[in-house]
This record gives sequence, structure tokens and C-alpha cells, in this order.
Amino acid sequence: MENKLNHIFKKLREGFGIGFSMNIFKTRFIGWIFFFNYFMKTAISTLLLLVLTTVSFAQERTPEQQKDIDSLLSIWNDHSAADTIRINAIHALINKHYLDNQPDSAFYFAQLEFDLAKRKGLKAQMMEALNAQGNSFLNKADYPKALDYYQQSLSIAEELGKERRVGRLLGNIANIYVNMGDSPKALEYCQQSDAIAKAIGDIEQSSRVLLYYGVIYVNEGDFDKALDYFQRSLAIKEELGSKGDVATLLGNIGVVYANKGDFPHALEYFQRNLEAWSELGNRREVSLAYLNLSGLNLELRNYQQAIHCGETGLQIAKEVGELSYEQNFNEQLYGIYKKMGNSKKALEYYEQAAMLKDSLFNVENTRKMARLEMQYDFDKKEAAAQAEQEKKDALVAQQLKQQKLVRNVLMGGLVVVLFFAGVFFRQRNKIEKEKQRSEALLLNILPSEVAEELKQKGEAEARSYDTVSILFTDFKSFTEQSEKMSAVALVSEINHYFKEFDAICEQFGVEKIKTIGDSYMAAGGLPAPEETSVKNTVLAALAMQQFVEKHHQEKEASDERTFQMRVGIHTGPIVAGIVGVKKFQYDVWGDTVNTASRMESSGEVNKVNISRATYELLKNDADFTFESRGKITAKGKGDIEMYFVRLS
Repeated sequence: MENKLNHIFKKLREGFGIGFSMNIFKTRFIGWIFFFNYFMKTAISTLLLLVLTTVSFAQERTPEQQKDIDSLLSIWNDHSAADTIRINAIHALINKHYLDNQPDSAFYFAQLEFDLAKRKGLKAQMMEALNAQGNSFLNKADYPKALDYYQQSLSIAEELGKERRVGRLLGNIANIYVNMGDSPKALEYCQQSDAIAKAIGDIEQSSRVLLYYGVIYVNEGDFDKALDYFQRSLAIKEELGSKGDVATLLGNIGVVYANKGDFPHALEYFQRNLEAWSELGNRREVSLAYLNLSGLNLELRNYQQAIHCGETGLQIAKEVGELSYEQNFNEQLYGIYKKMGNSKKALEYYEQAAMLKDSLFNVENTRKMARLEMQYDFDKKEAAAQAEQEKKDALVAQQLKQQKLVRNVLMGGLVVVLFFAGVFFRQRNKIEKEKQRSEALLLNILPSEVAEELKQKGEAEARSYDTVSILFTDFKSFTEQSEKMSAVALVSEINHYFKEFDAICEQFGVEKIKTIGDSYMAAGGLPAPEETSVKNTVLAALAMQQFVEKHHQEKEASDERTFQMRVGIHTGPIVAGIVGVKKFQYDVWGDTVNTASRMESSGEVNKVNISRATYELLKNDADFTFESRGKITAKGKGDIEMYFVRLS
């Protein structure tokens, strides 16, 4: 029996490897989490390299998750719905339910999203679909393909002038080079991403870049610099309240301390990592935290604690259905019992690890089959399209043959035929140009999904929205100032402001509603609500005030007349839709609009005045600083609690 065990241990050492290593665990967006594996100079490795994106499997969904999936698919399959609504639904399906656990399915749905967006000329949606496809390949550790899709998405983002998305895509590309171990390239893209993040105040992206810097220096073996960058990133994430990112960074810092040989600090951060994931209820990450703690306790020769952490983590891995984690825990426990000299228990865990390895092999084969089936579907679709094109080509060839016959028989009528053909093509081209011009004009008046619904149905239904931020601007003493200016100068000045406001709204994804004299009205969260719409509306308002004040100072320096402005914002429910049947106008109604108007009239020049409702949605955002004004009496509204807001 002893000889048999020795033979097994020999095979294990050959298979699992011996020596110093620091294994790295890669995840989407956040970057990298490290697994501690410092201590294997004379014993088998207890932690193997885990790449989540290559061993993630679909887990059983809760009834609530399945209900959400069915709802989103129902919207996508409703071809009577506006294209952008369908695209938003499929995009939510990708990111919420498939990207992390089923990257192949995520890519498939993202391709559907991209195809529809391309047909309709919706470049922003094409950009997001390409980014999702890049993420799907990142989650499979297919870095060249991930890089290709990120680059395509970046080209569109730069074309559209989407600075925030450009910065984040540059960060994604940096992360790819980090994963590939190309430190010079990773640093180059980190610096570009960081520059944009600082310029536009994207603090979250800045913290993400700090994380990438930390990983780069880990790769370079400079653990002191890595620790500094991780700590700086952690401080920002804690300030932002990003609990998941905080938990990730605690684990990273623990591993850096372990590699520095500072085991007390490593233990502290591993324990904080465990507590953070436990508080968030993320049992998969809790399981991994126990894996780190088990390995560290083994290094400290706390064998019983190492076993306790290993068995606890193993039980959780079984409950969440992560076969790859189960395999690693069994290998870990095998190593612990082997080091303790308990050959019987070591053999039990070795056999269990071997069985799980076979199971994982079978699951991976199943996933490969699924990918082949998906590729078959794509090929089948492409073949059908090609067959249809060949049929059209054959029809065209037949028509050309008939035309040639007619030409030979009726040569004398050729001139007449050509004349009418020329008239026809000229008229068709003229009609096509007018159609394109009309569509461009319609998109300039209405949101794209509303315009699409209007074209398809001949009408667009009014819709209710629960959380929309209404923005009003108004120039102080406009009437008095305008009387002192010529009509041409007045119109030119107002147009100068409103053109810039239009550009700012485009930059922050805020929908312009209309102008009323010297007042400008816009809405955040229309026609497609987003989590960041309230924040983006406030950022747009601050940008408008900054522009107006800068222009005011320039005009004053040359003794020219100009204006100063008040801005007000309120957030709440509204109804939005098209007014009239001629000269269409997209408009909004509801008490929220009236309250927003009062926010503007009760404000002060060079400041952005917001209601309590808007404040409550942003009060924990570290990007902003708020000044309470108490309750202010507003016409027709009574006393309303108001706040001034500015960038921190």
C-alpha cells in the first residue's frame, strides 16, 4: 500500500508542479485578482492557475432571473417595438445574464445587437455591441480577438466624440496587454486612459487604471509600487462605495503582502476580503477567499486552520456548483494532508480531484460542441443569404439577357428607352436624397426610437417614466439686456449659447426638449432610462454654467454685452410624447416639469440649483459637493428644499 501511495504522490508532483509561483486570476473590467501561491519550494503546489473566463459555466437561474430573461427576450422578439428599445433589451440581457457565465451566448446576442444597429445606422449601439463582444472574448482569455473588437469599438467612439467611452475602451485595451504580460503597451494605454479620465472627471475609471498599474508592477516584480497603486485604488473605491471592487482589491493587497513575506498583513487583508464578499452575499468569491486563507495558513503551518478553510470553501464551491473550484480545493486539501503525513486522507482528496478534472474535461467538450453549433447557425444564416443573393444575381442576369434581346430587335427604340431610363434613375435618386434629408430632419427633431416608431406605425404613443431629470436654463435680465442689443447681435448671441448647449447634451446623453425664448429645456433619462442619467444631467448643467461664465468674462473684458444664467433641475415622474400632427415636437408633461422650472427661477447666476429629490439620488456621489439652501418659497409650490451643487 505504501509503495502505491508513493507512486501516486510522484505522479501528482509531476502533474501539479513544484516551485515558486504567483498565480493570477483575471476578471472582466476590474482587471486581476491574485491567488496566493508563494510557498511551494519543497511541496506540491496547492493552488493552480485559475482563469475564470475559461472555466465559467452556466449556473441554475433563480425564478426572478429567468423571468427577467424571458421579459428581455420578449422585447427583443417584438418587431413592432422601436429598434433602440429592442437593442437596449438585448444589451441588458447580455450584461446581466450571459457575459460573466456564458461568454459564447453573450457574443451571439451581441452579434444580433450589432447586426440590427448596423442596418439602422445606429453607431452608438454598434459601438456598445462591439465592446460587449470584446468583453466576451476577454472572459474566455482569447486576448487577440478581444483586442480586435475593442479596437473596432474605439474607432466608432472616437468618431462619435464619446470621450468617456474612449477613455474606458483605452482602459479595456490596457487590461488586455496587462493580461498578455506586455507591460510597455499596457503602460501606454493606461496613460492615455488616465489622461482622459482626469480631464472629464471620470473618477471610477481613474481608480480602475490605478489597479492596472498595480498589476503591471506585480508582473515586473516591484511589489512596493504595486502595493502603492492598489492602496490608492482602494481608497477611491471605498469613497465611491464600490463594495465589489473594494473586496477585489483587498484580496489583491493580501497577495502582494504574501509575496513580500509579510504574512500578518496578508492574513489581515485575506480576512477582510472574506468578510467583504460575505457581506455582499457573493458565495463564489467567498469560496475563493477561503482558498487564499487555506494556502496562507498552510504556509504558517496552521494545519488545522488550513483544513478548516479548505473544507469550508469546498462545501461552498459544491453549493454554488463551481466544479473548477471544487477541483482546486481537493488539490489544496490533498497538499495539506500530504504535508501532515496523512496519506489516507491525502489519497481521498486526490481521487476526488482526479474525478472532478475528468468532469471539467467533459463540460469543456460540451461547451466546444455548443460553440460549434452556434457557428453552424451563423454559417447556415450566411449560406442562406448567399443563396438569396445568387438568386437575385440570376434574376438580374435573365433581365439583362431579355434587355439585350429587345435591344437587338428594337434598336431604333434604344434612344427612347435610354432617355426614359435616365429620367427614371434621376427621379429615383432625387427621391432617395429627399428621403434621406427627411429622415435626418426627423432625427434632428425627435429621439431616434420615437422617430423609428413614428415611421413604422405612423404614430408614436406617449410613455410614462418614473425617474427623469428635467433641466431648465434662463438668462438673468434678458429683457433689459436684449433691448440694448440689435436683433442680429441678440440672435447671434443666443444661438452661440444654444449651439454649445446642444453639444453638451450630446456629450452627456441628455435629450434636448425645446427652447422657449431665452430658456433652454432638456431631460436626462429619455427616451431610454439609464442608471447614470441623473448624474449626467447635473454634469451637463455644470458644463453649461462653466461655458456661460467663461463667455461672460471674455465679453466683459472687451466691454461687450452678454448674459449670466440660472440653471435648475428636478427629478421625478413625467409623461413624454409627440405633440400635434404637423410640425412634430417631442415634449414632456407633469408636475416634475413645473417643479424644475421653479428650481431655475429660484436659483442664482453661475450656480446649479437642484431639488431634494435630485439631491437624494446623488448625495453619496463623491464627484459632487452640495450646499443646502434650506426651504425656499417657490411660486405656486410653497416651500421647497433646495441645494446648490458643484463638482468636488
